[in-house]
Amino acid sequence: MYCPLHLLGTGNPLSIIAYAMAGADSFDGLEWCQTVVDHETGKLFHFQQWDLFCHQTEWGQNNALPYIQSVLMHNLDFYARFMADLHDAVRDDGAIEFLRQFATEDQVALLLHAISDCLKSVGGTNLKRSMVERSYTIQQIDHVLTG
Repeated sequence: MYCPLHLLGTGNPLSIIAYAMAGADSFDGLEWCQTVVDHETGKLFHFQQWDLFCHQTEWGQNNALPYIQSVLMHNLDFYARFMADLHDAVRDDGAIEFLRQFATEDQVALLLHAISDCLKSVGGTNLKRSMVERSYTIQQIDHVLTG
């Protein structure tokens, strides 16, 4: 029987890609409202670095909203597009290429190995238990991804 896997505390775009490739279905975290996302790289930066990225969306150009709300809308624009693109990539067997848009080759190799290792050990089922048994915790993978 299929049981959807929802991960709490996972809002880093690179982590989301890795967990989606491993079979996770949905995610939520606070990154979207505590950082500013670079639309070009998917990397997260300190909220106060908004001025470096405000040119990437209309929210940084139109002065329609106060500072904080502009950053939040900028981030929500990214995540809406990102999640739709990720969905399409997973559906169309293009997840590895999508991952390469946001990760270094070392990160890609590490993630593909970890995902493969976990999925092989359980035949593609119960990913969460497998990751814990194989000592791949969400926090450890997030740490490797975010440096």
